[in-house]
Amino acid sequence: MIKCDKHGGYQMGYHVSPDLAGSIHAGRQIPPFREVTYCYEGLRDVNFLTESFAAEHEVTEVGDVRLPVDYPDWYVKLIPICEKCVEQAIGRSIDD
Repeated sequence: MIKCDKHGGYQMGYHVSPDLAGSIHAGRQIPPFREVTYCYEGLRDVNFLTESFAAEHEVTEVGDVRLPVDYPDWYVKLIPICEKCVEQAIGRSIDD
């Protein structure tokens, strides 16, 4: 759960790259991005990365991928963002 000042209280959320988080919070145009969803025993961890962040960190995955034994190093740089904030910014709902 993520505390969201904009939508009030606690919301479900996603992890996004820092540059994408900055665009969402500032209300700027969203740069090209990809979705990387780690899957493990029926659970899904949805992450949104800008293409520039993905290139900088050599992230080749896209879509649903099996959770590796250890999360990759770039994962700790991601920022949790409220589900509603992400969906409003990208202009669509995220179907889990």
